[in-house]
Amino acid sequence: MYFWTDTLDSTGEATAETSEPLNEIELVFKPHPKDHDPETVAQQTRYIKTTANASVDHLAKYLAMRLALESQQEETGESNLALSRTNSSDQGVEVQQFTIYIASTPGQYTPLPGSMILDYVNEKYWKVNKPLEMYYALSKPS
Repeated sequence: MYFWTDTLDSTGEATAETSEPLNEIELVFKPHPKDHDPETVAQQTRYIKTTANASVDHLAKYLAMRLALESQQEETGESNLALSRTNSSDQGVEVQQFTIYIASTPGQYTPLPGSMILDYVNEKYWKVNKPLEMYYALSKPS
């Protein structure tokens, strides 16, 4: 079976073509340490397994929706969240924009372009056999 996937050009940008299914990547997603204390980072760490051809933008959108839904759940309670999930629109859910980073060296956080796919991030920055560690922070308004 063939799947529509993204491949990389020499800059790590995704270009679409059909190919064999790709691997999955496990990642640990943490709040950027500059924005949070260590206890908050530990509480808000997320463990995700996704396809290797997912882009950084996919992760940012996933994170934004998860945090918006969790925030709404905390504010309105579980019963109202169940009702809002059945609506076809996302009214009442404020989705924020995030920048995704990788620690290219200890203490040095490199922002990743949204079109870069995780397989390329893994090859370029993370050459170890453990889950990819990525960091997120609210994007600053332009």
